[in-house]
Amino acid sequence: MCGQSSMTFVTPVTTVIVEYAEDRNTDMFQIGRSTGDEIDYVFDDFDGTTVSRFACRIICQRSPPYTAHIYAAGFDSEKNIFLGPDAVKWESHGQMDGLTTNGVLVMQPLPGFTPGPWREISVCGSVLTPRESPKTKGKRVGSEQELVDGTLIDLCGVTLLWRTTERPIKNLAAMLKNFPRY
Repeated sequence: MCGQSSMTFVTPVTTVIVEYAEDRNTDMFQIGRSTGDEIDYVFDDFDGTTVSRFACRIICQRSPPYTAHIYAAGFDSEKNIFLGPDAVKWESHGQMDGLTTNGVLVMQPLPGFTPGPWREISVCGSVLTPRESPKTKGKRVGSEQELVDGTLIDLCGVTLLWRTTERPIKNLAAMLKNFPRY
């Protein structure tokens, strides 16, 4: 159900709402730069870069193996996902999906923490090649983006590094030097 949030999609002729369903087995964290109560982690603009006001949701399992998945999100004060009329949207297998205006990009490391390809994540977790323009969507190359140790998350101005307790990084600065921003 698109990362367990309700969704509102607005088009000139249709509004689709998918109801939120709590899940006792997962925790949801919303990340963005809005200072509303619905945002769990807030990133401020401090050097003139622009961070999406509403960026992404991360859903984490509460019990082993503690997997985490990332989803794009343009959420409102009710923790509902909202994509306006200009957002890229589509229907797939009877379910609505879409991309946020600025996009959520991830790069999973290849062996040896070398850079992998950048991918864009949809509201429902579809994995796409990066889009060519704000009005298009990339080619679908997977679904349910699981975050693994060393994954980079680009939120249009802020790049996050997803870490697990699997292995320590001896020289974080050297590792990050090898990971180009999108």
